[in-house]
Amino acid sequence: MRARLLCTPGALDRQFVQRHAGGPVRLEVRVARIPLLAAFVVDGRAALVCVDAAVGRRASIIRDPGVIEAMRTLFTGIWRKSLAAGERLDDGDRSRKEMLLQILEWLRLGVTD
Repeated sequence: MRARLLCTPGALDRQFVQRHAGGPVRLEVRVARIPLLAAFVVDGRAALVCVDAAVGRRASIIRDPGVIEAMRTLFTGIWRKSLAAGERLDDGDRSRKEMLLQILEWLRLGVTD
């Protein structure tokens, strides 16, 4: 049996991950920037969704089959593009700088569209 947890960098609890790494349930944890969500767990019957709100972190369990299927699709898409919990998180500044330099170069060459 395995469990997959998708969470934001701020919600990642490395001690929790280490404590459960060798347990009977194989825990896989991935980190992604998920707008409005702190953590997201889905199986075939239920979803646990944690959100950061102005009044603090809130959690909901969802059991509606139609909503669960949509959430599984969302979860799978985010999971594929997320980083394993042990991987280095990049804040994106370097890629933004490279893109900005490329745009400036195109403008210098006269490319406007």
